[in-house]
This record gives sequence, structure tokens and C-alpha cells, in this order.
Amino acid sequence: MALRSPRSMKLSRPRVLHHLLLVQENALTWISRSAFAGDRNAWSGQSAINSSKGFDLLSAAADIFKRAPRGRFKMADKLTVLLGYPYVRHMVLPWRAALAKTSDWQGYASAKFYEQYGGDNSSRKVVVSTAGFGQPRLAAATDTVLFEGLQALADKHKLRLVSCMSLLTAAVQSHWDVLEDDCVLSLPQQDSLECLFRRKGMWQGVCAMPTLPDATLVDNVAAAAVSVKAAGFAANASLVLAVTPFPGNLPQQRDYAPNIRWLDAAHAWLEDPDSWRRANGLAVSDASVEVRIEPVFTQDAASVNTSHDDDISSPANAFDTENYAWGLNVEHDLSRQSGQYGEWNIRAWSQSLANSAHQSVYFWLEAPSSWSGKEL
Repeated sequence: MALRSPRSMKLSRPRVLHHLLLVQENALTWISRSAFAGDRNAWSGQSAINSSKGFDLLSAAADIFKRAPRGRFKMADKLTVLLGYPYVRHMVLPWRAALAKTSDWQGYASAKFYEQYGGDNSSRKVVVSTAGFGQPRLAAATDTVLFEGLQALADKHKLRLVSCMSLLTAAVQSHWDVLEDDCVLSLPQQDSLECLFRRKGMWQGVCAMPTLPDATLVDNVAAAAVSVKAAGFAANASLVLAVTPFPGNLPQQRDYAPNIRWLDAAHAWLEDPDSWRRANGLAVSDASVEVRIEPVFTQDAASVNTSHDDDISSPANAFDTENYAWGLNVEHDLSRQSGQYGEWNIRAWSQSLANSAHQSVYFWLEAPSSWSGKEL
């Protein structure tokens, strides 16, 4: 029997690890992935919370820095930090033609934060997002002590801090291509919500607030709209783009109103690794939901019952109404068609009662007229 070389028997630790630190109210989450095989977590951990003594963020951060693994070439490791509510304050800055340089916008943002919140400007670390000519800009401010404390911990552990941004800014960057001219980007978190209002292709206002466990997303967004005086917002009509929360921060209220469209998480690493998308290998529609296609005839699709109390079924499937809530949307804006099977005729949705973060959409297909068979 051939013996393995000592080198091959070494612990198969990744050469280089990239790390993500998510900072939320009373919780820290650390995720590590290989720099060369970053499609799955190499390690993840959360801070231990001692509710009797309160939550000391930097102490919890120091603990998780010590516990996090490092790559074999640790000097090449990188760290990204995402700051959630309530550790960042945001503000939409109106366009100012006189502000030509980044430093000008920084100074303007600092003055506006001082005007609204007071305090010493040196106590705030302010960042202003870039934007096109004539566009308002999103400004974010965090506590200088917090930022410098995280930077000091990274330096102590010889870990290069390559980025530190707000979770809301990360959501904007991740979903920029799907933002519509008139919409609300909502970011549900643990007992809190951040909303960014957009009108005619421009940021209109931003709001962050605590939420009640039994409050619906629609109600919370409506309250945020009142807070920022968002013009043109209609609670049951305006499009709400809801960012899927990090697992463990799922909204308790199962809210799937017709004007809500669920998006992926704010950062790709914050997706649930066991989510239905990867577990089932299913496609995702333009509405960022699971798509199931049931190939049945028009008369069968048209007879789908919209009642939540009765079974919704087709010749292909009898759907589970004990574990799922069901609804029907006859009108939808998805214009895609199936060239092989026919047009998408009617759309129904289901929502798992055990997991409120995701929704499934079922399309009943109208068979082409050339098909005379009773089964597809």
C-alpha cells in the first residue's frame, strides 16, 4: 500500500480566504469562503449575545475575529464589512451643481448630518455614493469609533479591510439593474426596516425605523413613506422591491401583496445556502421567484380555484394547501413565452407557511393548437 506524502496529509485549509462580516443590531455574522472556490462557505459563525449585560459590539467583534479561520497565506486574506441598522444613518442629498469634487460632496453631507443630528462631525465617518450628472446622491454615516475599532481589529489580525459599507448601499449595488424609475427598495432586518424611495429615476428619500413583529411589510413601508413625505406613493399600488433578509432575520409576517416583488439578498453570500433555488435547481423569473410550469390545457387552467380554502389543482398536480397559502394573479407583466409548449396562460402563486421569505409562481401553459393530445 502506497503511503501518502506528508505534504498531502496536511490539513486541506484553503490557501486564501475571503471574509464577510455582517453587523446588525445585537448580532454579528462572519462568513469565510475560499478565494478560489467561493461558491460555498468554508466557515461561518455568529457572535454570542449576553442579554443580561447588553451588547458590546466591538467586544463581540474581537471575539469573532479571534475565532474566524485564516487561509494558509493569511496575508492575502481580505475582509468586507457590511453595516446594518442601526449602525448607519442615511440621507438623500439633492443635486448641487456647485459641488464638483468628491470632497465637496463629503463636506456638504457632513454639514447636512450635523444639521439633522447635531454632535461633532469628527465623530461621524461619512461616505457619499457616486451618481450621474443632475442625480441626487445617497450619503451614509457611521460612528467613527466603530469604524476605527473594526479597522484596528483587522490590523491586529493582519487582515486587509478592503471595503466597509452600509447594508443598504450593498443592496442598491446588487440590485441596481432591476430598480425601476418609480419604486421603493425595502430592506427588512431584525425588528427593523430600511427603505429607499425612488421616483422618476431619482432617489427621493430614505428612512430607517424599528418595526413591530406583527406589522406587515406594506404597513411598514407606508409608515416610512409618511416619514420621508414620499410624493406619489400609494401603499397598495406602488412597487415595493423587497430584499430577501439574511436567514434568521426573516420577516415574521407573511406578506405577499400584489405590489411586492422579492429580490435576492443584499449580498450574494447572504443567500440561504439551502434555499429552494439551489436545492431544487429551479429557474428564477423576472420577479425573482421560483417558477414552476404545469403544462395543462386552457380549460383546465381557467378552472383554477382562487379560494385559499379549496384545493388548487390541475391534471398534473394536486397542490398542498395544508402547508402552503395560495393566490391567483391573472394579470401580470411577464411577457416571456415558451416556444415549445405555448404561451404562459395564467399565473398563480404559493407561499410556504413555514418559510415566508420566498414565493413560488405557477404558470399553466396553453397548449399550441397543433397539439391534439390530452397530455403533454
